[in-house]
Parts: sequence; C-alpha cells; structure tokens
Amino acid sequence: MSHFYTVQKLTNALACLATHPGDARKRVTAAYHCIKTLDETDFPPECRKDWNWVLAELTKCGPLRSHSGEVIRDAVENTMLNRKNKTASRIAMKIYELYWQISKNIQYE
Repeated sequence: MSHFYTVQKLTNALACLATHPGDARKRVTAAYHCIKTLDETDFPPECRKDWNWVLAELTKCGPLRSHSGEVIRDAVENTMLNRKNKTASRIAMKIYELYWQISKNIQYE
C-alpha cells in the first residue's frame, strides 16, 4: 500500500518544523495544521502507535472553553501553551521519525 498522501503531509510538517518562527511549541502547533487531516488508517500498522502518541501529546490539555462552553482556544494550541519546549521537541522528533519510517528515504516532491 502506498502512503504517498501521508508522506506529502509529513513532508509539509517537516518544512514547517524547520522554518516556522518561534520556539518548538509554536513550530509544532503550526506543523499540526499540515497533518491534522491524517488519521490512523493513513499509516502502516507498525506506525499507528507512534501516530496515536503524537495526537495524544498534541491534545493532552484539551480545548480551553468559556463558561458557556464556547471553544476559546483549540486543544492543540492550548496544550502547546501549557507544555515545555522539551516536550514539544519530542513531538517534533516523533513526526520526523514517522516521516522517515513511512517514506523509506524517498523524498516527496
């Protein structure tokens, strides 16, 4: 099974991680927008555990809501504002590792 779409999205996320201004938390938040359309079925079975870990780490704090229940800040942005740079760097590394595992060192163009 080809994972061309997944490789394309992960490539875009890597470019964002490398070039987006700000600390690791801001870069990971921006990179998420490149990969948010992916789900577990876009990954080979051996990568799904790592993908699920990335998603869990990105949304651990959940969204910030007003008293009326309206979302003020989405789960990813809220989580990254409450995490350390070291944690964001671990998430970025896992995205990088997923890319190389799925792409088999063939760069998307």
